[in-house]
Amino acid sequence: MKNRKELIGNFLFFSKNEGKKITQKLNDILKNQKEIKDDITEIKQILKEYSKLEKSYNSDIKKIYKIINQLLLKDLLKKHKDLLDDIKNDNY
Repeated sequence: MKNRKELIGNFLFFSKNEGKKITQKLNDILKNQKEIKDDITEIKQILKEYSKLEKSYNSDIKKIYKIINQLLLKDLLKKHKDLLDDIKNDNY
């Protein structure tokens, strides 16, 4: 029973110097938590920007492929113009 009272007494009552140390440690912990929170917020913002850039990139790639396909089709049509004219005129 004496050990229990002594333990509770040591826990509840501490010296002014120990109180300052505890306060400083708590302040350091709170400062670190704020820094971590700020870092997480910054990472979220970077991920959001990356996502936007990725979507834009994918959209641009699709547009480029569409243009390339149109150019290839145009080139193919030029090469086979006579054949197409025959098909149009039903001479094939």
